[in-house]
Amino acid sequence: MSLTGKYSPLNLNSLGSFVQNQGLRINANAELHMGTSTALSTHVMGTTTLNTVLRMLVHSIRSGFLQTNLTCYDTLISIGSQSIPALGDSKPPQYLRSTTLAPYPSAVPYTGEYTSYGWLRTIPLQAHYEFYINNGSYSDFLHTFNMAHGFIGQSNKAIDAMNAADTYLDGTYSNMNDLITADLAGVSLALFFWGQDLIALGRALDLGTIDTYGRPSNLLKTLYKNKALTKAVNLALLAAGFSSDDMDYIIGGEEATVEQQKKLYGAFSIVMGVDLVDALIPMNCQTKGLGTLADLLNPKMLFPTSYTTLTVPEYNATAGPTNSKTYYLLYTGGEVTSQVLNNYGEQLKTILPATLAASCAAFSATMLQVKNIKSMDIERFSQVVRNLETVSDLGVNGTNVPTNQDIRTSALPLIALGSGTKGRYTTCDFFGAMSGLTYDWNVLSGYLTSLGTTTLYHIYRELYLAITWEQATVSVQYSTRLDAETNIYYYSVTGLTLTDPGGGYGRSNTDAPTISISNGGGAVTTIGVNESEGTLITFGKVTSVTLSSAGPESLTIPTAIVLPPPGPGWPGMNDVVLTYISQANGEIVAIATNNPATTIALNKLYNVFGNHLTLEQNARSLGLRAEKFLPDLSTVVTEIYGFMESLNGYAVQTEKWGPVQNLEAITDTDTVGGNSMIGSMREVRNAQRLGLTGAEQDNEVGIEQLILPRVNGAVPTTTSIDPITGNTIIVPIVTTGTIVNIPINTGGASTAESPGGAGSATGSTTSVNPNAGNSNTSPWTTLVPNSIDIISITPIVKPSILTPAQAIEDVILCNCDCWDNIV
Repeated sequence: MSLTGKYSPLNLNSLGSFVQNQGLRINANAELHMGTSTALSTHVMGTTTLNTVLRMLVHSIRSGFLQTNLTCYDTLISIGSQSIPALGDSKPPQYLRSTTLAPYPSAVPYTGEYTSYGWLRTIPLQAHYEFYINNGSYSDFLHTFNMAHGFIGQSNKAIDAMNAADTYLDGTYSNMNDLITADLAGVSLALFFWGQDLIALGRALDLGTIDTYGRPSNLLKTLYKNKALTKAVNLALLAAGFSSDDMDYIIGGEEATVEQQKKLYGAFSIVMGVDLVDALIPMNCQTKGLGTLADLLNPKMLFPTSYTTLTVPEYNATAGPTNSKTYYLLYTGGEVTSQVLNNYGEQLKTILPATLAASCAAFSATMLQVKNIKSMDIERFSQVVRNLETVSDLGVNGTNVPTNQDIRTSALPLIALGSGTKGRYTTCDFFGAMSGLTYDWNVLSGYLTSLGTTTLYHIYRELYLAITWEQATVSVQYSTRLDAETNIYYYSVTGLTLTDPGGGYGRSNTDAPTISISNGGGAVTTIGVNESEGTLITFGKVTSVTLSSAGPESLTIPTAIVLPPPGPGWPGMNDVVLTYISQANGEIVAIATNNPATTIALNKLYNVFGNHLTLEQNARSLGLRAEKFLPDLSTVVTEIYGFMESLNGYAVQTEKWGPVQNLEAITDTDTVGGNSMIGSMREVRNAQRLGLTGAEQDNEVGIEQLILPRVNGAVPTTTSIDPITGNTIIVPIVTTGTIVNIPINTGGASTAESPGGAGSATGSTTSVNPNAGNSNTSPWTTLVPNSIDIISITPIVKPSILTPAQAIEDVILCNCDCWDNIV
């Protein structure tokens, strides 16, 4: 159709033809070579068999199938199978179609009348089945074409992903929780509790400057942006020696000097109590336990519930037990860990106390794992984080790659059954026989012509005569005379009529049979000796009888017997047939010996034919529901593909008795596959939540033409020598400087409570009702829909919330086997 979706004249031409079942056909060149077959019982040979040594063999096989006394039929259809199968029209070794296609429904075996014209006949029969659906209706045929196209698209998507999964994220994969949470689980596994802390923080953390978190100038800009530069804050800045021009420069984007950063930190350290509350309200910050405004530069104070769960990654130069990253806790026992202290914050240590500088730099580094983190709104981000789910309880973490390789290895042979690269399906896997594109008939015919010998042709000719052995019969015409004296009847032969021409006459160049008549008379016969296609109907048969001697009158009704063809008759003819089969096999072996190169080429091509037909028949069994000659089809693999694609919709239907609840109820949680389905639904819900804040999962398995580093917010790294172990490690690139310990100037009563804390005179002013219309309330408190809100769905959906203790334990458990070798 045109780009506007309307029909063109050419479209109407096609449509008009198709509705009249016109305009399509089986490929003419293919049909010329392979012939036609419109049913199991019919076949008109094409040039590949008609003009080669195979012609008489094809007739022999068909006659053998019809000969009820033949007991060696299976041997007959296996001629040449051990040397050159094509010269015996037997099935190629790579034709592996069997009675069952496990684990799918029953298939068409190579037995019975299906074999009755030799193996090559199965291809034109397949072409007929592909085209002639339900009495030749084009609408049915085009429906199967559409079905096949849909199957190909669904299958190849799964096959491509399965093929790519063996190396997908190899070298960059850390763990499944990171993968399905866009690396947010790498900041804290206690996502619900960290999210609660983030929500309480309001707008006091600016993700746009997370790469330089810890710089007091960033906090100054955050205060300005949220209109939180209160009178008290301004007085503190003036007391620290700042002028209005200084503030304008820094807020306007000028980089503050080290001395200015120190002064800013000192100024923030003296804003506390009521003054602190006044500064926090515009930022909707309700974090408990804050003592001074400077605490907003301290991860431990920002996240009072979850700070113990914060982790920082060390990127592994080579794959190890923790894959691409080893996570370390920022804090142990409430203090900054030595791993963090020794490797982070060298530049910040010129401004902040050493431990604080290290924790700020480490927190910045771990946040920068998250793709697009700097472009996210903090309040939207907070709501999403609180609702993210992990799979720590499901045992689906993976190894150096996320996909379970045992499942992948066992599943791939069940779905990658096409003729394309790595098992991908092509259109020819459904219509190859009809189109002829996957069968090189010209070359096959050339090889058969080149290798066929007069001797082999003669053997097949004699084989046909042996299989068609049948004694001819005649009836006698006679006259009757009644003797008046004796009253006795006398019979005289007047002629003979052929009643059954028999078969197998002339074998081994024997003469036409004679006929003996019971009265002593005799007759001669003629037999068909021309086995050309036009006269084959009379070949080896008695074609005429001629009375040579009527003989005398007889007192009995005369009878006549035609001499039988050469041979013992049935069942003794089975031995004769086996003799010819043995001669044919011997001749084919001789041909192979004398023509080794051509034999190899022919066998290779013939196997290509066999492999393509196998793939074609299997694909139609799997992909089409109403395939003619496949009456046993009931279910197909596309239903699995369809289910997996529908899972995206099911995963967010978390209502009572809905899809998620039912699927979790019927899942075998003792299997990786079952748990992976639950994890897949959590992954989908996380994708929905992450999309609300602009984050995205980097979890699409695909074949990439150009491999680039994963895009994230991580700071540049370099290698360094661990001062404790002496090992080479990867650390963030930092500018080292003199460590200056700046004492924290509390500047006021040490008993001042945090906003909203017990005993705080201003607690009520910061406990803002989100529905009260206060302009300082986050507008994103209802960002996450109830269907994927972690609290709303937990009563129905299997909970995936880790407590802080569980998060810490998970980190330790993950690293227990390798920490001794690193720290």
